[in-house]
Amino acid sequence: MTDPKKARVGYADMVADILHWGHVEFLKNCKSMCDYLVIEVPNDKLVAENKRESFIPFEKRKEVVRSIRYVDEVRDSISWNPAVLMSQLVSEGYNLKYYFHGDDKVDPRAVEYIESVGGEARITPYVEGISTTYLTGLIVDRGKQNVR
Repeated sequence: MTDPKKARVGYADMVADILHWGHVEFLKNCKSMCDYLVIEVPNDKLVAENKRESFIPFEKRKEVVRSIRYVDEVRDSISWNPAVLMSQLVSEGYNLKYYFHGDDKVDPRAVEYIESVGGEARITPYVEGISTTYLTGLIVDRGKQNVR
């Protein structure tokens, strides 16, 4: 088992409400750049306050993310600000080296924090052709088509 206090640790956050291949590609890419990958999953209250109401309950979303082979550890969100959990990881002795995020909505607080501890923000291109927003729209549209 990899020791996060010695390994190159990467961090990312994700709601993981309707998991799709874009999420898996993102996690695969993240894991290829670090030895130990920590994923922060926000609770239902944080998601509702900052995005929309989640479809899948918090504990189930964490269970799904935990089951993905590229993920070494899943943490509960303690804030919508990713720098808060990254700071906690560092205070626990984790060798935090990378903040990963898609290029859709990068939180500058996270970038500032990771750079302040000698780490690096690795911003990856958003996976084209798929998003949770796209899928929810598709589900609604198909639901309307199937109503008779």
